[in-house]
Amino acid sequence: IEQYDVAKWVETIHINLTSQFILIKTLLPALRNSNNASVLFTSSGVGRVGKAFWGAYAVSKFGVEGLCQVLSDEHSNDKSIRFNCINPGAVQTNMRKEAYPLESPNDLLRPDEIMDKYVWLMSDESKDIDGQSINCQ
Repeated sequence: IEQYDVAKWVETIHINLTSQFILIKTLLPALRNSNNASVLFTSSGVGRVGKAFWGAYAVSKFGVEGLCQVLSDEHSNDKSIRFNCINPGAVQTNMRKEAYPLESPNDLLRPDEIMDKYVWLMSDESKDIDGQSINCQ
């Protein structure tokens, strides 16, 4: 944290957390009109347990987890809308490649291989799941 660039910190918090807040604040009226609105936030393992050198990314994901829990609690009496976090885990992405340049991508799942969890959390089958943080792997 001591060496972290302030501009990079602000950018990361804005992209990963503030944008989520603005989007949800804007969409809540429309979501309330749905019979079964399911809001999914993408989280990360470093958003649950702090790890050295993950800086603003980890802090932003802790924030996303907290935002999800607050929204779930604020809407606990409204069964037409639910909020959950999903942690994709280690997946073949450019961000993963930058963070772990020596890791073989062949050892990781492709993004399409974890989509079933996202689809399930948006479906009626998971309508009783609210305020949770789900791991894809």
